[in-house]
Amino acid sequence: MVCTSAFYTVKEVAAILGIAESTAYQVVQKMNKEIEKEGGYYVRGKVNKKIFREKYRLDESDIVFQDNTVKAAN
Repeated sequence: MVCTSAFYTVKEVAAILGIAESTAYQVVQKMNKEIEKEGGYYVRGKVNKKIFREKYRLDESDIVFQDNTVKAAN
C-alpha cells in the first residue's frame, strides 16, 4: 500500500520556495496559525499540501520530486 503524506515538511517548503529553512519555519508557522484561527487543525512543523498550493497558487505539476528532494518546476 502506498500512502503519500498530506503535508509538506519545512525542508520541502524551503526547497519549493527557494528559501532558507529558518524562513520556511516562519512560513509554516504563519500558515498554521491561520488554519487554527479558522478553526482547523494542523501538524506542527508541517503544512497541508492543498492549503499551501492554494496560498502560493501552485499546481501539483509545479512541484517536482527528484532524487528524494522536492523543488519548484521551472
